[in-house]
Amino acid sequence: MKIMSTTLCLILLSQTPGSRASADELGNAVKAAMRKVEPSIVRLRVIGGEQSVDGDAVTSLVTTGIVISEDGEILTSQFALEGNPEAVLVEDQSGKRTNATVIATDSVRRIVLLKAKEGRWTPVVADDSPTVEVGQWSIALGRFYAAESSSVSVGIISALNRIHGMAIQTDAKVSPVNYGGPLVMLNGSIAGILVPLSPRGG
Repeated sequence: MKIMSTTLCLILLSQTPGSRASADELGNAVKAAMRKVEPSIVRLRVIGGEQSVDGDAVTSLVTTGIVISEDGEILTSQFALEGNPEAVLVEDQSGKRTNATVIATDSVRRIVLLKAKEGRWTPVVADDSPTVEVGQWSIALGRFYAAESSSVSVGIISALNRIHGMAIQTDAKVSPVNYGGPLVMLNGSIAGILVPLSPRGG
């Protein structure tokens, strides 16, 4: 699974009848894609360790993960786990929390594999060959405020083969709470895991 970096872009739609219809169609497609993957998106709370955001020390971080097995295996970004945290808690869709442990770290792709201690989990449906092209719509999803709903940002695929061919890039707005969440195409397939371009989140 590839990873992607982020830049920011504001997309303005003119308020003509045709553009409103197009916006409605896009909105419906985004909602349908979200419904396919939302059961597999979880909220993670990282506690303790030498965590920092924008140079400021913090005692805990909230970030996102994506479930890949019924046994509670979860992929997330390395960003929130770099400071040797004291604990990692994961919430299922009912809001129930359980401990998670780090199983493996891929420092090149900047992703981490976690294993939840207990709970009921819905793994994402794998797509071995998602079609990803520059200019396609993309949906960045994260889990911050509520365990049962996701934050969403829509943009386009703006570049391929970044970071020595291991990453794609989206201009959808992504914040640290979205890191570890999925980048989803309009058909509901997952293009990759959201990670920052810079290891420090820049």
